[in-house]
Amino acid sequence: MFNAYVRAFKNLLEFEKLYILKQAVQEIEKTEQNDLLEFLSPYSVLIRYIETKDKEIIERLRYEERIIIEEMLKTVEEKTMGHVGSHFK
Repeated sequence: MFNAYVRAFKNLLEFEKLYILKQAVQEIEKTEQNDLLEFLSPYSVLIRYIETKDKEIIERLRYEERIIIEEMLKTVEEKTMGHVGSHFK
């Protein structure tokens, strides 16, 4: 049902377009589509972590969620290795 969102968000991660990802999540939050927000929650968590670098954000997650976020973070870090500046340019 929400597979198109996942594909699009995954592409944004892979192409280092985190600022667009953040804007998309914010726009979806305005719609109050709770099922979609819950489904895309790993992206919200990832954004919060990247902005704050607060390790507790990841530590508070359930094991399964933590694995997902850590894999997403690894993708972002591999793509941005060597780049200077914010992820949210």
